[in-house]
Amino acid sequence: LFFSSNFERIRNIYISLMQYDKLEEHYNNALLAVKRQGDLFNIGVGFSIIGNSYKALGLYNKAIEIFNGGLVFFANNNEKSTDYLVEIGKIYISLGSYDKANTYFEKAIEGASTTNQRLCNLKISIGQSYGGLGQYEKSISFFQEIFFILLILICLFIIMNKKKKYFFKHHIVYICNFIIYLFIVNFF
Repeated sequence: LFFSSNFERIRNIYISLMQYDKLEEHYNNALLAVKRQGDLFNIGVGFSIIGNSYKALGLYNKAIEIFNGGLVFFANNNEKSTDYLVEIGKIYISLGSYDKANTYFEKAIEGASTTNQRLCNLKISIGQSYGGLGQYEKSISFFQEIFFILLILICLFIIMNKKKKYFFKHHIVYICNFIIYLFIVNFF
């Protein structure tokens, strides 16, 4: 992979030195290199790593810019577009702009598959956003949808294949998070 441990080491050095201009130059060079190679997988990884790095540094406008670049580049790829829309929505939640977050989440829901984990993650984010707006009933409705989806998936999993324990454990975490969130919303 192009975005390997060497890329990560250089990124971490620039971050620790707080040399964000050199960090940005490093990111741009890395993206140019993978674009020249035409490696779509690494281009997608690159947009994600760079956007999430800026988000982690609190450079939200830069992160949004990167994820928007990913949206443009992967305009015909629903899966990648959905990921970038969700990431932008999460940034707006961090900024307290819940209405803007919901705009991105609604766009993401249009392209999300109805049977995968992305949809559950998306609905969790939408539920959090509506909770931030004080629209608790709407927030709870999204968490309830997730709860029932996950229960069905867990039942299907148990019936069909007991060997993939990761899948089961991973979805149990979602159910626990949902129950905790409902408790907090209803009692605090």
